[in-house]
Amino acid sequence: MYQSLSAHCDDFLLWVVALSPECEHQLCACALPNVKVVPLNEIERAIPELVVAKGNRSLVEYYYTLSSAACEYVIQRVADNDLVTYLDADLFFFASPEPVFQRIGNSSVGITPHRFSPGLERYEKVGKYNVGWVTFRRDAAGTACLKWWVARCLEWCYERQEAGKYADQGYLDSFPKLFDNVCVVDAPGINLAPWNLGQHRVEMKHGSVVVDGEPLVFFHFAEVRQLSRWHYSTGTAAGRVWLTWSLRRTLYWPYIATLRRIAPGGLPSGARRPKLGSIVSRAGLRALAKGVFKIVMAEYVVAFGDRLF
Repeated sequence: MYQSLSAHCDDFLLWVVALSPECEHQLCACALPNVKVVPLNEIERAIPELVVAKGNRSLVEYYYTLSSAACEYVIQRVADNDLVTYLDADLFFFASPEPVFQRIGNSSVGITPHRFSPGLERYEKVGKYNVGWVTFRRDAAGTACLKWWVARCLEWCYERQEAGKYADQGYLDSFPKLFDNVCVVDAPGINLAPWNLGQHRVEMKHGSVVVDGEPLVFFHFAEVRQLSRWHYSTGTAAGRVWLTWSLRRTLYWPYIATLRRIAPGGLPSGARRPKLGSIVSRAGLRALAKGVFKIVMAEYVVAFGDRLF
């Protein structure tokens, strides 16, 4: 994400929360321009309620809780009327983010809808809006909305659907209802992702990626996993997307090539090696059928040296 943002924008300050001392050490050693590393314990000192929350939820759920808290930490350290934007780490910019800020304009809050493809509407139970990009302005409306989000996440932030809530994300549905000056940034080239990709046409024009004729600003590479040094799962089958050669070349190859350039040795998460007993079980048969479907939908990307397939 940082590499792609730097390629298209030179006027930004990226605050990165280091979730471990090892992460902090590595990030500081990189000495990346326009990056400010914030240790997790610094945010916890600023918002002590986080320590209580850490004890009543899983680690992943605590990370969800931190998205709003990190924004609160940063917004207290910028000038009045400045914009603070939360970005998921699995975003990749194909162009300058300036069009997003143009659409937000003078609004106090900016959120992006999931825009689920037809047939995927059932996933709206996790929220109409996506946490991948959330912007707050340091003004009365923006800070009020952010403080409300922080308070709700501290109270309840679990990886399940319950009474319209889901982790940190379900709360975004209430932003336009409860607060003034909220902008819904709805455009095909903003937060394009596997869950909405199936309803759009992506192609190269004059050396740039366009979506339905509009520039692709950033893509949300959710669910991309490296299974081995040469084998990647894109997660596109879940979005009912057949990963054509055009989509591979245009979207996924540039992203995976950047990952491999940053970490030549790879970052394998490891592929499961199921036992025979688990394969013949009901759950195993479902997993097998799911795996076959992924193959049919051409979800996987394979690397041979510098070449991707």
